[in-house]
Amino acid sequence: MNYLTSLFSLNISSTDSQKKKDIYAFIMGVISQFFWAMSNIQLKTYRVFYPNNFSTQSVTFWRSFTICLISYIFILKKNQKITSINEIKYKFWFFLRNIGNYIFLLLWIIELIYFRVSTAQCIANCSPIVVLILSSLVLKETFYLRYVIGVLVSLLGTIMIILNDKKDPSINLKNKTLSDICIGLCIALSHMTFLAFSHFGLKMLCKEHMTPEVQNFYLGLFNALPSFFVMLIEKNTGLGNFFYVLYSCSNGVVFYIANYCMAEALNIMEINRFIPMNYLRIVFIFIFGFIILGEKVYFTDFIGSAFIIGFQVYNVKYPIKNYEEENNIKEKFINDIKK
Repeated sequence: MNYLTSLFSLNISSTDSQKKKDIYAFIMGVISQFFWAMSNIQLKTYRVFYPNNFSTQSVTFWRSFTICLISYIFILKKNQKITSINEIKYKFWFFLRNIGNYIFLLLWIIELIYFRVSTAQCIANCSPIVVLILSSLVLKETFYLRYVIGVLVSLLGTIMIILNDKKDPSINLKNKTLSDICIGLCIALSHMTFLAFSHFGLKMLCKEHMTPEVQNFYLGLFNALPSFFVMLIEKNTGLGNFFYVLYSCSNGVVFYIANYCMAEALNIMEINRFIPMNYLRIVFIFIFGFIILGEKVYFTDFIGSAFIIGFQVYNVKYPIKNYEEENNIKEKFINDIKK
């Protein structure tokens, strides 16, 4: 009898622990989306703040160099070992994530010539569909109907926000002709695809317990090396403007925080549950766009944001509610045994 009581008490403790882990993962996920939005806005503002110094490759190099440096410092501080590439089990996803990240960053910067940040992010938000399918097929993660509903609800909220793009007369983008729109859309869809593979690759590396610091180190390295050589060929290092280099490095810091928090969340949370959180990014982007770029805010922006945030609250409350119900059942069982 005492054995059964102890056993169920242990189960309750583990359930409470899982509840705390879920809350922690959710907080990390929200923080990551905040900093992803900040990073995306920064990439948009380069052409506004530094039109004469801007170069896609120089931005990529300085931000990637910063990511690599910060990661290496934390690896040394935490006495971690940099996993050898030969020791990595999921080599395909490792290379696809790191090389794909370099490609989708270049595509994102080019995409921002054709679309507003919110519009570009809306298209990128189609990537969860690809990730949900991959996680179910490759990782055999449980696929719930609420994930599909979450993607659709969040996508609806996103569309409500980006439909306001054409209402703002201050926006000057290269999407005036059908040809330009088609080119921009092709770039956007390519970016979305590489983004999906990169996010899924991160989950695969978390699965083999590669620390966020080591993941970010390789990510920075694989992005810094090609951009360095291309930057030298273009003869545009950005060193002529100290503040331009500093701004690029700050983008690396923002990216590091975003990627670290996302890796922390994915170490605990199933990727199927995490993916709908990507839609929070569009809410932060529209807020930053208003504050930093002076973009106008419309009533439907608030309605769309309510759709997105509303599902995120439900997404985190759903499993917590189940944990509480499970605890109540176990406590009742224990009390019955004691009687």
